[in-house]
Amino acid sequence: MESDRYYEIKDLGLIGKIEGNLPYIYDPEQGWISDKESLLLDRIMGYDPSEPDASPYRIGNLDIMEQVGKISREEAEKRISIIQNNIRSGFKSGGMEES
Repeated sequence: MESDRYYEIKDLGLIGKIEGNLPYIYDPEQGWISDKESLLLDRIMGYDPSEPDASPYRIGNLDIMEQVGKISREEAEKRISIIQNNIRSGFKSGGMEES
């Protein structure tokens, strides 16, 4: 779908996407899975659960927002390919380093 938006979740070494209004995380074994833990949207919104409820830094926290970056579909596909190649070659760190 042309309106899909792709993201790198930097602190976790994951790839995410928003298709329509639904967030997904790429899982090497299952493919695109629903982001039930809100890993992507929490970072996009800057949600920091460690801040107190009344804190102005609980939502819109720039430190949290910097942990996610928008990438192109082509870049997402490239990174997914790297992840798959690393798994095939036995690389288990979960990162996106090329083997």
